[in-house]
Amino acid sequence: MIDIFAPTRAEKEIEKELISAIQSVMETGRYCRNFELLGEFENAFAKYCKKTYAIGVNSGSDALFFALLAHGVGKGDEVITVSHSFMESSASISKVGATPVFVDIDTETFNMNVKEIESKINNKTKAILPVHIYGQSVEMDKILDIANKYKLVVIEDCCQAHGAAYSGVKVPIGTTGCFSFYPTKNLGALGDAGIVVTDNEKVAAKIKSLRDDGRSAEAGYLHDEIGYNSRMDGIQAAALITKMPYLNKWNEERKKIAKRYDENLKDIVKIPKVGNCNEHVYYLYVIKVQNRETLMNFLKENGVGTAIHYPLPIHQQPPYKHLGYEGKLPVTEKIVKEILSLPIYPGLTIKEVDEVCEKIKDFYSK
Repeated sequence: MIDIFAPTRAEKEIEKELISAIQSVMETGRYCRNFELLGEFENAFAKYCKKTYAIGVNSGSDALFFALLAHGVGKGDEVITVSHSFMESSASISKVGATPVFVDIDTETFNMNVKEIESKINNKTKAILPVHIYGQSVEMDKILDIANKYKLVVIEDCCQAHGAAYSGVKVPIGTTGCFSFYPTKNLGALGDAGIVVTDNEKVAAKIKSLRDDGRSAEAGYLHDEIGYNSRMDGIQAAALITKMPYLNKWNEERKKIAKRYDENLKDIVKIPKVGNCNEHVYYLYVIKVQNRETLMNFLKENGVGTAIHYPLPIHQQPPYKHLGYEGKLPVTEKIVKEILSLPIYPGLTIKEVDEVCEKIKDFYSK
């Protein structure tokens, strides 16, 4: 069986290093509030993203939530984003009391259609939350120009884009970005973990307080505000420190796999388009196909796992139906009936990629 996700293949290569790192944490007994170890990873990841600060939290969802709070987004505000994403891209907006305002996506890259943003701006608009979907950046120069023009906050959802670049600059392109380290991501932890990277000192300080029950200091029992228990734990920090040096190598593996898919499938299905100025890191390799469900069943019967990211847009999910976007995001509603994610991850062999391609060719040749 060729899995749709198999992060353990990459982990097998560095299994001894990972076990040693975890054992080191176990020997100290400092599983929680291990700020020395966490700080080591935060510094490494901030440097990787070329940002001044990085604040580790317990998930990508909390990273988005805290970034919005720290930038002053709250009740009565509106945040422009997309419906084609994981639920938390919008749920984080709702959790701070604001309302997501959806724009449609580009039919080729599946990213935010920046041409629709200005038409959605009004006196309630506080921020833009672009999602770098599947591993490539949104057209950030255009978004930042709009944000500067209307004095809006920009918070980038980089949860699927570790190492992705736009015009040679790694995401986030603006001041603040949020990452998930869910195990299947390009850089994955051994459980849930996330991080906010930013150049804004006040935002960084606010998130450090929020993640640690409202404490501004890393020790003691003085709580300056009502906060949350959302620190990245020591095991996750140790695992991520161990994996960080391999991220670029693993991203290159993903690119080679994607290139092989491109070469084999370009005349069979609609392959992913890489946007201008983009360096795509292929968290997912997503094609557009006809007869999707039949193809999925055929591939499953032939030992190939696939998935749909995401089958139901956020605006059609029960918590957001009341916003009234049904039928108003035609590209989003169309592509979710056509997209299909193929296996892509470090450790997937070229022979296996060719096997997947041959099965797809067999299906469409009948």
